[in-house]
Amino acid sequence: MAACLSIFLLFFHLLMSLIFTSSHRLCIDLREPFTPNTPLTFCSHYNGTGCCDAVKDLQLHKQFNAMHISDPVCASLMKSILCAACDPFSAELFKVESLSETQAVPVLCNTTKSGKQLWST
Repeated sequence: MAACLSIFLLFFHLLMSLIFTSSHRLCIDLREPFTPNTPLTFCSHYNGTGCCDAVKDLQLHKQFNAMHISDPVCASLMKSILCAACDPFSAELFKVESLSETQAVPVLCNTTKSGKQLWST
């Protein structure tokens, strides 16, 4: 009987430690992720529960096009970075703690534009 109690307590302790160490899903604007009404076209990887609606998806697409990236590898990388804003854990990815902070992204590859702020939180 003591062995069963010990196993139960060990299992309970492990379960409780998982609950208190898991990340909470939050968007960059510190809201809960949602399922968009219309499918995303640019950041289509996040068509399930995420942080972008069709308007934000279009805004990210315009930002991407404004960079004029000619290298396909770099373009793919930048698209992934921009679309990370749609990730349901984006607040954790970008270490957002308040809405007053501004995040800048350095120039990662050759573009025809200089490095500039991609979004503010």
